[in-house]
Amino acid sequence: MGMACKVLIVEDEIAEATLLKRAFRRHRPDMEIDIVDDGGDALASLLPTVADEGNQRPRPNFVVLDLKLRRMDGHEVLRRLKDELACRDIPTIVFSSSSDPDDVSRAYDLGANSYIVKPVRSADLDRIASLMTSYWCEANCSGDSNGALRR
Repeated sequence: MGMACKVLIVEDEIAEATLLKRAFRRHRPDMEIDIVDDGGDALASLLPTVADEGNQRPRPNFVVLDLKLRRMDGHEVLRRLKDELACRDIPTIVFSSSSDPDDVSRAYDLGANSYIVKPVRSADLDRIASLMTSYWCEANCSGDSNGALRR
């Protein structure tokens, strides 16, 4: 099955987050999945703090980010994440119900690695989860902030 795979889901609708988590687990039962329902909590779990100096937290292979969040919207989370040198290289997939071209182009302008419109049908969610997992956990090589290659 390859190396461990870790994902952070940022989604304030717990039912949607749970469906996505189940879809990921069908393809990677060993996948480590964290869910946060708030943009501030997402940043707190990803951004390094002074206390982390020399003691880096395990980073997710990728982040799945909804745009419509309660306190801080996904665009703002994305902007702050990509502004931070230590987090800029964490692949971030915007996963939104919005297909508005302005939302899509703004997400890419802010550094999104991918933009996927949430599917309506569960079979489509399953297919998308499979594609995300195989690409971001198996096919993609990414560097960490120290320049080391990891897969």
